[in-house]
Amino acid sequence: MLIKLGEWKVFLDVGTDDVRLPIKHIGNILNPFRLENININETSVEHLLIVGKSFLEKPVFPISLRCGDYNAWQLFLESLTSTISNSNQENFLDTPCFSWPYKGFENIKYSGFSEKIQGNNFSALVFENPTENAFIQIFLYLLYLAIIWHANNGHICLHSSAVVNKNNGFLFLGASDSGKTTIARLSDSIGIKPLGDDLNFVVRENQNHYFINAAPSPNQSPVGYSMLRPQLKCIFKLVVSNI
Repeated sequence: MLIKLGEWKVFLDVGTDDVRLPIKHIGNILNPFRLENININETSVEHLLIVGKSFLEKPVFPISLRCGDYNAWQLFLESLTSTISNSNQENFLDTPCFSWPYKGFENIKYSGFSEKIQGNNFSALVFENPTENAFIQIFLYLLYLAIIWHANNGHICLHSSAVVNKNNGFLFLGASDSGKTTIARLSDSIGIKPLGDDLNFVVRENQNHYFINAAPSPNQSPVGYSMLRPQLKCIFKLVVSNI
């Protein structure tokens, strides 16, 4: 499954059968963000492997692997399988899952091959005993990686609502229950397209040009998402009246 969150593109790979059901849930949630017409061999596409600990029994080499990446992938698999096999002794799985290479999601202190493989766009999310509800952790991890990627590339993710009118994007900032979703609903009712009603990426093209990309939210959007990419025209702050 190939998805695009803002400007970040990632190929989501199922590594073991026990994660197929939560990945199916992720596919339903992120359906608006799926990409169909793109070459997954592009160097800009990252590769995220979702596995259970049964991965140790039969490591896989995905058919989607880019040309020239076989050796890097083999190094990645060696470090991943070593980390999984040592996880019980090192208490990595105090929580239901851990990421590899370590990217801030869990408290992993193992170093291994991380310096050699982090530059090859490979990572994994490993579950002790994946359940149907594992899709929540997968979704939050994807969102976390997308936010970090944007921050590292000079962009930002904001708690906001956004709409687009005639290719002009309007961003509405505000605390919870300040009216962000209401703005999106009202805009939709008069033919102005909502982007995201909870999270949005602001992408910097250059010093004078910014664009808005919708970001998926842990709270399902009642108005849906739009993959339009309007230029940021104006930012508003929503304030709850005490009157």
